[in-house]
Amino acid sequence: EECARFDDCDFTGDSVIVTADPLLLRRLIRNLLENAERHGRPPIAVTLHKEADRAAIRVLDTGEGIPEAEREKVFTPFHRLGGDRPGAGLGLSLVRQIARLHGGDVAVWSDPSLRISGFRVDLPASG
Repeated sequence: EECARFDDCDFTGDSVIVTADPLLLRRLIRNLLENAERHGRPPIAVTLHKEADRAAIRVLDTGEGIPEAEREKVFTPFHRLGGDRPGAGLGLSLVRQIARLHGGDVAVWSDPSLRISGFRVDLPASG
């Protein structure tokens, strides 16, 4: 549903059951999609797969990515990459808080050989 709100956004994946607050999970996904739209480059790809007992969600684009030295800082409240970028610097902080509230976490993810970058969220999968 969240992908449908964005142009040039595709979803692929498996059916995975996650015990979570649906509004918070929707906010987590929307924040990542808004971040990709604002700071990345289309297309945006969202994937969902079950890996062992975890749901692995990736939100990726073909933008420049986040420099290695900034990868943990982007989750700090009010931190923004470059002073001229839009936003308050809260979106990724909220994503991490929501993921951790549900027993998961989020990290910057990239594959330079494929020229894609973005975020990977891992949450406990049920069943």
